[in-house]
Amino acid sequence: MVCPLSPLDIGPTTEFYTQLIGTGLTDILYPPGLDGLQINFMHANNPRQHSVALFSGPHPLGIVHMMVEVQTLDEVGRAMKRAEQAGVHFLATLGRHVNDNMCSVYLLAPGGIAVEYGYDGLLIDSESYVPTVSVEGDLWGHAYNFPGVNT
Repeated sequence: MVCPLSPLDIGPTTEFYTQLIGTGLTDILYPPGLDGLQINFMHANNPRQHSVALFSGPHPLGIVHMMVEVQTLDEVGRAMKRAEQAGVHFLATLGRHVNDNMCSVYLLAPGGIAVEYGYDGLLIDSESYVPTVSVEGDLWGHAYNFPGVNT
C-alpha cells in the first residue's frame, strides 16, 4: 500500500490511478479502530483482486506494505518457519483477509517495511466485478504486533 507522510486526500489520488493509470476500484475498506481513515484497493489489467491500495492515513515510510503471493500454503508455512528461525519480527500472524481472500502473514523487513507473504488471493473478472465496501479487514487471524504500538 502506498501512503505519504501526511494524510492523503484519497479522492484525487484514486482518480489519478483510475483515470490516468487505468486501474479499477475493487474494494474500499474502513479499517476497524482507525476512525475516518480508508483504504482504496484497485486492480490492474490482470485477474488479481487488487494490485495497489491507497491508505488515507500518514505513514513515515510512505509505503505501508508490499506483498508477495506464492503458489501453495505450504510455501507460506515454510517461510514462516524460516522467519521464526532467523528471529524476524512478525507484524501479523497467519490470517485471511475479507476483501481478497488472501491467506498471509506479515513480516518486518530490514528498513522497517512490512512484507505480506501469502497464498490464495481472489481472482476476478474485471469486466463484471462489482466493487465492495468492507468494515473488517480479516476473516480470521492476523493478530497484529507493531513495534512501539500498544494495542
